[in-house]
Amino acid sequence: MGYMLPPGTIVATQAWSMHRERSVFPSPDFFSPERWLVDDSEELSQMTAQMMAFGLGSRNCGGQTFAYMTMRMVLASIARNFDIVAAPGTDEKSMAMRDAFVSFSVRD
Repeated sequence: MGYMLPPGTIVATQAWSMHRERSVFPSPDFFSPERWLVDDSEELSQMTAQMMAFGLGSRNCGGQTFAYMTMRMVLASIARNFDIVAAPGTDEKSMAMRDAFVSFSVRD
């Protein structure tokens, strides 16, 4: 890519900087989950490529499994303790999947 690096140079990034890149994540310091519900596949692809909430590879977060387990328990507790109903006007079309949150590994 036009950059010369001496042999043995360690090249790395950190999630904190990647997740706060304003050209990819407008208003990165605000909690805004609806930013992932965009219809623009190019924008969504760019955000997905720059998102690494638990890190990647062999040095990923040791708490990732605990976090996923906790989320399942919280969701089960909410479903068990509350009466959950669909909003008025909900139909099959309005329930169509628009986005998916997945973990993925970087391809070589």
